[in-house]
Amino acid sequence: MNIWKTVLYFIVVLVAAAACPGCGDGSEPADGADGDPALDDGRDGAEGDTAQEDGADLLDGDARPDDGVEEQAQDAPQDVDADEGGGGGMWVTGYYGEWQIDMYPVENIDWSALTHIVMHRVGPRGPAAPSENSPYSTINSDYALGQWGPGGIIDFAARASAGGVKTILGFGGSADHDGWVAAASDANRAQFVADILDACEAWGYDGVDIDWEPVNPEDQPQVVALAGELRSAAPAGFIITVPTGVINTNFGMSEEEIAFWRAVEPHVDQMSPMSYCGTGPWGGWVTWHFNPLFGQGPDHPVDVSSTMTYWADNVGIPRPKLGIGIGFYSMGVGSPVTGILQDYAGAQVYSFDGSMRYGNVVRHFLDRGGATRQWDDVSKVPYLSWPAPFQPTDTWTEQYGAGDEAPTVQFLSYEDEQSIGEKGRWARENGFGGCIIWTINEGTMWPYGADGYANPVLDAVKSAFID
Repeated sequence: MNIWKTVLYFIVVLVAAAACPGCGDGSEPADGADGDPALDDGRDGAEGDTAQEDGADLLDGDARPDDGVEEQAQDAPQDVDADEGGGGGMWVTGYYGEWQIDMYPVENIDWSALTHIVMHRVGPRGPAAPSENSPYSTINSDYALGQWGPGGIIDFAARASAGGVKTILGFGGSADHDGWVAAASDANRAQFVADILDACEAWGYDGVDIDWEPVNPEDQPQVVALAGELRSAAPAGFIITVPTGVINTNFGMSEEEIAFWRAVEPHVDQMSPMSYCGTGPWGGWVTWHFNPLFGQGPDHPVDVSSTMTYWADNVGIPRPKLGIGIGFYSMGVGSPVTGILQDYAGAQVYSFDGSMRYGNVVRHFLDRGGATRQWDDVSKVPYLSWPAPFQPTDTWTEQYGAGDEAPTVQFLSYEDEQSIGEKGRWARENGFGGCIIWTINEGTMWPYGADGYANPVLDAVKSAFID
């Protein structure tokens, strides 16, 4: 049981912070990575794996177990301070992948759909000699400044501020664990805090996103100390956000983990579980949706409502600080899987946010190969199912070239306008603060359509959470 808890909590549950995509790894793509499914990075290493084939020791799931959905749906609403978010009293924090700039150029961003935006990413590091692209000793900004230059990173913040949006400098991801440990050590933490505040002031950012992945037990004192010292040193109004993990309802958290997050909470403004893509072909698990609102059960023990309720009621995080995780990408599964609650049976799983982003779902998979959009009215999410394996070779080759092989899927779970509306409604009714998005770039129709930068899922977030 202890082995199960360690594996499922730190790998599946993705307790991370002290950022979703986010479920992505935050690693920096090679030059020219924009739009290339082989290179575009997410928040978590699992999402960079185009195929996962470990289908052993999984349970058959022919019927949906009794999961208490009705009880979850009836949580009593809580009072929300309207000042916590936009005009509707809720906040929307969107992550902007600066390596995905081609998908959603800064000049095309709809600022009215956001209250906060995270420029993702720069990295923590042990002290190093400053350079042109990394002028602060404990901050690795080589990629961001190498791509944009100091003028670009400043212009991004200025445009967001002019649009009425709070700007957040995003730090970290799972590739940066060693950097976090070095920068936040007792010996280096004071310098790190000073560098963070100096960089935010110089570049025009209103706060910082702390995406520490994973948070190992031995890291916890440093995470608490970093958050506390940063809060103490920061000017009034400085924003600190933290992405957290989805909850495995079979286990929840240990008392030690709960105590840790309770110690972090007073120092931060937002804590948002990265609930999207919290499932996969792990031992004892059956197939499940990408980001279901309801419906979890013993062999598919994750959904948004149980995760959010646990963080609020069991961990004790104030509901206005908690945001629902929304991913602008999808999860596809190959043959023989045709839907949820089935044995993976060695099927390939495609959950890489670069190639499986929303715009690609619409272009390459929706209403093609015999699949039409279906709706799970229990889980409140859409999905696609094919009568036979489907590979969109024609349109994929047109977009990516003959050298890139399209995913072959028979089931695909994703987020769309209707499911986002359901999440916004549930969040309002239950007093939660808002949502995070990983990433806003991935919601566009780039590079196709009459307006390649149209972003229908971001429009849906605006309607559900802000309007």
